[in-house]
Amino acid sequence: MTTVFVIGGARRLGAAISQGMAASGFTVGFTWHSDEARAEATATAIRQHDVRCATVRANVARPDELVNALDNLAMSVGLPDAIVVNAGVFPLPVSISNIVESDIVEAMRINTLPLITVAKWLYQKSTQDGDVRRIISIGSLGADQIWKDRLAYNVSKAALATAMKSLARSCAPRLAINSVSPGMTIMPDDPSDNDAAAPSAASIPMGRYGTPDDVVDAVRFFVTTTSYITGQTIRIDGGHNLTRTS
Repeated sequence: MTTVFVIGGARRLGAAISQGMAASGFTVGFTWHSDEARAEATATAIRQHDVRCATVRANVARPDELVNALDNLAMSVGLPDAIVVNAGVFPLPVSISNIVESDIVEAMRINTLPLITVAKWLYQKSTQDGDVRRIISIGSLGADQIWKDRLAYNVSKAALATAMKSLARSCAPRLAINSVSPGMTIMPDDPSDNDAAAPSAASIPMGRYGTPDDVVDAVRFFVTTTSYITGQTIRIDGGHNLTRTS
């Protein structure tokens, strides 16, 4: 039985990933930070698939809390075969005149550094017995597209993309580490203030916005595919990256 942990798995895309893994018959453990009611609702939805589920509250910006959460999830449902690192923030735009160092540091603490914490934890828990475990990082097109007044986000996601590739090399052959980078993904049941900044669907080659299922399919691919694939990124954006250079 495959066991998958989702870091930041209680709401929006994280909840979709958690429930998508459960729909595949996988045991699921996930962390949540502030919305206990949403975490309970997601756990209830997961258990409707007749799979085991464990949840732990954790602030991923604090490495000690994240490690404790991973330990607690492992004690509840076992060592994971795969971990999806989904927790992240998308700060509001800030002009260069108003940005401060702490804005960038905070984005890095949430968007970038948890991947390193997770990889170190899973690497130390794994052995070289041929059982390769997986990590899937949820990245962003913001790693290589430069968006006006989004310095903290662009820097944190670019660093995340580089960290994924560096970790993939350092952690092989015990771990296979890859990334899924969604484009504009609409969450109809949980809209965001950032949805207003979405590009026109007509500007996307596939003619529509992404859905949570599109992202879940890519995550499931990396969870189940050959471990010989590592250090790779799949963009889930309907080809939108092909139309932009900045």
